[in-house]
Amino acid sequence: GRSLGMPRCAVVMPVRGPFQEARSVDVYDGAYTCRFVRAESIDAASVAAVDELRNDARFKSFRSGSLDGSPRIEIDQVRSAGWFEGRRGVPGYIFYDESSCDEAKRAARRR
Repeated sequence: GRSLGMPRCAVVMPVRGPFQEARSVDVYDGAYTCRFVRAESIDAASVAAVDELRNDARFKSFRSGSLDGSPRIEIDQVRSAGWFEGRRGVPGYIFYDESSCDEAKRAARRR
């Protein structure tokens, strides 16, 4: 479709907790994930990435104590994606607790 002519963007998003994944007993303070989307602007890329994340089956398994029961999504970084970035596999998550937050952010930005 028409979207192939649009630039490909990498959108790094922190998912703020605390939350648990599905039936896991582990409680995470948060996670970082990077999504690759085609969009005409930074704002459009942010919206597309958040929509994709909200529809992700694994994200839907995260449960927090927030009013809607899901962790808060924020935008950390939107940038041009390299040609080979994010071409293989399913987008993953880098989970962290408060002491490993900076390390998780650096790892997510390198994807």
